[in-house]
Amino acid sequence: MALGLKKSLSRRVIAATKGMIDYDFGKLYHHQLVERPHYAYCILNAARLALRLGQNRISLIEFGVAGGNGLLAAERLSKAIGDYLGGKITFEIYGFDTGQGMPAPQGDRDLPYWFQSEQYAMDFDKLRDTLKTAKLVIGNVEDTVTAFFETYDPAPIGAIFYDLDYYSSTMSAFKMFDERHFDRYFLPRLFLYMDDVIGQEFEMYGEFNGPLAAIKDFNAQRENAKIHLNQNLLSRSDVFYRHQIYYAHLLSHRDYNKYVGGGDQEQIQDLLKLKA
Repeated sequence: MALGLKKSLSRRVIAATKGMIDYDFGKLYHHQLVERPHYAYCILNAARLALRLGQNRISLIEFGVAGGNGLLAAERLSKAIGDYLGGKITFEIYGFDTGQGMPAPQGDRDLPYWFQSEQYAMDFDKLRDTLKTAKLVIGNVEDTVTAFFETYDPAPIGAIFYDLDYYSSTMSAFKMFDERHFDRYFLPRLFLYMDDVIGQEFEMYGEFNGPLAAIKDFNAQRENAKIHLNQNLLSRSDVFYRHQIYYAHLLSHRDYNKYVGGGDQEQIQDLLKLKA
């Protein structure tokens, strides 16, 4: 039986029975059957990288909480992933939001033809009472992101989920990448999920508007920090979020060049020998 067909059949069986059988997280993750697999991808791989760097606690950040579904999923996934990794790592989770919906657009690059103020408002009290471990950081991101480190003293950040819609808000969120805080508050490379780079026909995202424009301008303005599309997922047709996972490289981080290879490198060499 062809490998692809075998995997497809296995996925169907697991999908049909996961409500009755307590499958291992790794098996569900492998078949893209965990909730919010794009969040799971970032959290799991950030955790693995952290462990290779000698870190046992990392922070996860969500920009644009709205109703809180993503933040609640991050809580559940971080618990499952922590258990899957043998309790070797724990997580802090922070959600940034105005608490009152989106602010008014600040120009053409904020796509005012698609977004307007007060969209995606939050029921703050309800969400606060529902969250178990995540902390809400409420206010305009322009203000809250600059005071974040002093206020919360978070564990090193390993993954960030962006759902801010606007160019302006995304650029404000990128101010978190303050070089003064790289060594203490970040892993040297981060996993990013960018929600608003793919949309419906009438959203018409491009590199001159929305988050794609913010990424382009960020890279042009920063010498020691760069953001780019994750390349290794692009050939994975089974991964629906393959065009929305990005990496942030903090080039001046003290651990940027710290070696994290090992067994992976040996496996790659073995595969190359088999293909030769």
